[in-house]
Amino acid sequence: MHLNRKWALTLTAWFLATMAACGGSSSGTCKDLSGVWLIAAHCQASLVGQTANFQQTGCGLDITSPVAGQTVTGTVGADGSFSINVQPDNLHCPGTVAGDTIQLNCSGCAQTLQRQR
Repeated sequence: MHLNRKWALTLTAWFLATMAACGGSSSGTCKDLSGVWLIAAHCQASLVGQTANFQQTGCGLDITSPVAGQTVTGTVGADGSFSINVQPDNLHCPGTVAGDTIQLNCSGCAQTLQRQR
């Protein structure tokens, strides 16, 4: 009986970790953001009109930044939650996805990205 209980706790921990990694979705399906995104609005005007390439594996994102030297990674959830981390600037930027639009905020800098088709 002790072994079954330990197995059940391990399975529960795995399930909760999987849900957290995929934005709380019990289905494990994350929104597909892969592709090219246009920076439609940004507090730094020189970035408006630039593009970023999103590569997605599961719920994880690797984003090619138009800013030289930046490494951008992130996550997306099935519920539309979105978050990126920008290095070496050490920025955490939460946001939301609705259709082909991403709204996010990096330390007070509101940004809008539009998916390019």
